[in-house]
Amino acid sequence: MKERQNMEIIRIKNLKKDKTRILNIFEGKNINFLLGAGASMPYLKTLSLGKEVTYTFEDLYEWSVSEEKDGCTEALAQFYIDHSLKHGTYLRIDESDSQEADTVKRNYRCLIENLYKLLCCNSTQKPKRINLFTTNYDMFFEYTFDQMIPNYNDIYFNDGSFGVKNKTVTTERFHIMISSVGVDSKFKHELPIFNLIKLHGSLNWKTEKERIIIFDCKELDEYKCNDIEYIDQAIQNKKTIQEAQNGLENYVLFYAEDNGSKNLLNSLTIVQPRKKKFEETIFQEHYYQGLRILSQELERPQTVLICFGFSFADEHIRKIVRRSAMNPELLILIICYGERDEKSFSDFFSDLQNVILIRNCLNGYSEGFGCAECKMKMKESDNCPAGDFGFLNSLLEIK
Repeated sequence: MKERQNMEIIRIKNLKKDKTRILNIFEGKNINFLLGAGASMPYLKTLSLGKEVTYTFEDLYEWSVSEEKDGCTEALAQFYIDHSLKHGTYLRIDESDSQEADTVKRNYRCLIENLYKLLCCNSTQKPKRINLFTTNYDMFFEYTFDQMIPNYNDIYFNDGSFGVKNKTVTTERFHIMISSVGVDSKFKHELPIFNLIKLHGSLNWKTEKERIIIFDCKELDEYKCNDIEYIDQAIQNKKTIQEAQNGLENYVLFYAEDNGSKNLLNSLTIVQPRKKKFEETIFQEHYYQGLRILSQELERPQTVLICFGFSFADEHIRKIVRRSAMNPELLILIICYGERDEKSFSDFFSDLQNVILIRNCLNGYSEGFGCAECKMKMKESDNCPAGDFGFLNSLLEIK
């Protein structure tokens, strides 16, 4: 590839031609993905409090905890669980038949099917492994692999857990290779492996006896909040954070319901929406070990990182990606949802020559998605097609 002096922007206008270039990049590479909240939208919502607001949910949560306003913290925990957590459990994903859920389920399945084909095309000299780093807590990947097992029995899914009934999660489990040796051990064939590395925790994790274990998250499956409309009205679309704080205090005064949401949120092994991100030291250690794996993978020779649905708001991850860009054999591909993302990512990475921003500039919308069901007309606006999950799958599809 011709050496560049700074970041490149690829605006996809000819899908067939541009896709060939993208797929050639993956050939023989150590493949890594970094996925954020955008991957599970529109089924799962963000913590946005309005387009024009100057404060964030994290600002409000930090205020309520630091000022010891327990009623406000309880209300914010209810908002967080209701909007961003409870719908992401395995059971709720499985039972949901909404159009948004079906779209996201298809998107995840198309992604894994496309990546499986990529691994099968790789030379036997290269590891048949893809690392899926994600900051999402939801269980779409776990659900997707379960659904695929009947038709893809040679895929190995590794979420870092070991055990049978009582499973323990550890980052040490991501350094393994799985092979099939045949009945008489006359051959050795490496199986495709997908490492799922959940950097911010998971809805089915909890800490117990100085370890992280898998559990059934029944409390989230059964969670209900009767006052969510009142809480929404109290904190959303306010001109200042002071107005939102006053709205919360008024809610607590007249409507407050304590259903144990704060305790439930604190019991989950996930990154907390505040400056003190961890309730337990064991998860803090796991978090930094996960970041270390990300850093190590990006420093390997012949490596590619594909970023999708990720805003790079996480300063730790952004610094790791920037520092890893010192590796001359690393190529970073970032899918931009739209013009705003392109400008934001340009500000972050414009000085790095091994970063490529990819923007959907096809006429109308992304055609030729990873599967027929994913040919959805999902645009950012009437004139600007979105760099959504369907667009990503269209770039990865191997026919």
